[in-house]
Amino acid sequence: MAHTETAEQRAAKAEWLDDTAVMGKVKITIYKSAAFGCITGGNYGPGKGKSEGDGINFKWSLPIANISGSNQELIMNTLNSCMSTIVGSAQTTVQGYPVIGSGTYDGNSVAIGAMANTGGDTPTQGQLQIRATGVDLSDVYDPNFADLSSLPTGIFIAQAVSGETKRILGIIIEP
Repeated sequence: MAHTETAEQRAAKAEWLDDTAVMGKVKITIYKSAAFGCITGGNYGPGKGKSEGDGINFKWSLPIANISGSNQELIMNTLNSCMSTIVGSAQTTVQGYPVIGSGTYDGNSVAIGAMANTGGDTPTQGQLQIRATGVDLSDVYDPNFADLSSLPTGIFIAQAVSGETKRILGIIIEP
């Protein structure tokens, strides 16, 4: 069953493709055949932290139903593995703190977490800046669990979540 884009999704994609649009977009690119990925951009807050020791989390809504494909569980697992690998390799800061990044996709939302690695206090709110290029995704393969070839190609827009993010996140999957 093919997914039909809503007017809101079309508007978000148009904003994403417009390089003059709002700053602060986060972009994740996955190259399936070359098995590598990258992430760039930033989210200008607010981010959400549970406490000083728990770090800060940025979340975007991306229901699996918005990603067309025959085996949605396989797609979800593959994107989760890609997010974990790409964000874990990224140079990440939150409010000027260098942080250890983590990324997930659970079929409903994309999350990027950050935990301070300075030994000092962890920021509990703020802005995310993140960058990684040429991240090796060749290990994102586990029979019947994760497989880059299962991912559909295209641009998939994850919407901001009120109180947790301000800007959209785009996942671009190239052949």
